[in-house]
Amino acid sequence: MPKKPIAALMLSFIITACTSNQYLVKPDGAENFSPIKESVFVVNKESTEQFSILEKSAIYNLVDPGETDKKLKLVSFGRYPTCGLAYLVSMYTLGLFPVSTETKHYFIYDLQQGDVTQTYVHDVIVKTRVSIWEWFAKPFTDSEEELFAEGLSLSKRRLATDMDSI
Repeated sequence: MPKKPIAALMLSFIITACTSNQYLVKPDGAENFSPIKESVFVVNKESTEQFSILEKSAIYNLVDPGETDKKLKLVSFGRYPTCGLAYLVSMYTLGLFPVSTETKHYFIYDLQQGDVTQTYVHDVIVKTRVSIWEWFAKPFTDSEEELFAEGLSLSKRRLATDMDSI
């Protein structure tokens, strides 16, 4: 294989200097949505990232164990698989042409009251923009954690199905 195309490809990776910013895609009806503030006790607070996002979202009133019979167990937080082909456009144009992709994240937890346990899912959609111009753009939140907390506070919970266990 010729060395010039490989060198050109390596050079494009080095000089692109792209960066990315993440923005929350607000769900339909987010303006009129307010979560029901149930009091719950989180049994696994050691899931630090998940617990911090839940705490900042304020979708539940987090209390001590003796104050409620509802227990919340953090199960999973991640993202659904996505296609990264759009990033090739940014690479080929050396970051001059901005590219956006939407990624759907999930936040799964169990809510137990007495003998009944139900698993709930919140979907948070995040738009990622990649280009050289993103260096000059200031995202609306200071951290990714704050972005997910805001998304969690605006998303409606739904009962989990077998399709949600990735």
